Amino acid sequence: MMKPISNKRGYILLDFIHLENEEAIDLKLHSPLIASLIVAEYQNQVLLVFDRYKQKWEVPGGHIEKNESPRKCSIRELMEESGQAVSDLDFYGVAKISAPDCSITYAAVYSCHLITVAAFQANNEIEKINYWDFHADIGYVDEIDEYIAAVILKR
Repeated sequence: MMKPISNKRGYILLDFIHLENEEAIDLKLHSPLIASLIVAEYQNQVLLVFDRYKQKWEVPGGHIEKNESPRKCSIRELMEESGQAVSDLDFYGVAKISAPDCSITYAAVYSCHLITVAAFQANNEIEKINYWDFHADIGYVDEIDEYIAAVILKR
């Protein structure tokens, strides 16, 4: 088990579980699986989106819709939040997260390498994007998302 990581909103990453493939997700153990996150790397930097409501930088991701696979959710969220289109993702595992109300949920975590990047268009949720090197001061980066990105990108 890893040391828990908290963010400013009261969420706690309890565990980041590496799994060999998506078929290894055990819904008896990893339930409820409610979200997907995607760590997108471009030129040795991680893509972050600035959520205008939460006022923080985070990796793209969101809630899995009814009848949507975690993989499709990651692809959709990456496009909706950053304008980046991908078809090939690598599955990493699941994040076990405690919410401020003490409920436990899980998020599937994927990664991808962007070869080219599309222009970004701000939307109702996302104000801007940034390709971050883990060192530049860009403002508040969600601690949980930073940890997950650092693990996947081996920082």
